[in-house]
Amino acid sequence: MAQSASERRAAQRRTARIVRANRELRREQQTRITDLGVRQAVWNARVNWANNVMSGREPMPAPGTAEAKNLASLASYSAHGQADPRFEAAFSRYWYHFKDAQQPEEYEEEIPDDEDSESE
Repeated sequence: MAQSASERRAAQRRTARIVRANRELRREQQTRITDLGVRQAVWNARVNWANNVMSGREPMPAPGTAEAKNLASLASYSAHGQADPRFEAAFSRYWYHFKDAQQPEEYEEEIPDDEDSESE
């Protein structure tokens, strides 16, 4: 995907035009400057890393870390039909909106019975 010098200059001029126009607008009204190729590459990297975690080539991250939040995001996309359905089953423990998430035993808290505390 090599670009010629004239294509790069044209892209730079388009970006500069958008930046100048955005200076006059509120944040909500500004035009986003995004390159779909970059966005697709980032998505592919996230999916590839999640596949590595599922296959065991990468370790499962600890809950609350940035890596765990990435997996939770993929589980959310999966639950809404926007990503591979395997992600929902594999990473639901990281997604707090998933009500039936299976928590690993090491993260479960024991809740004391009310009957035991009354008899003491």
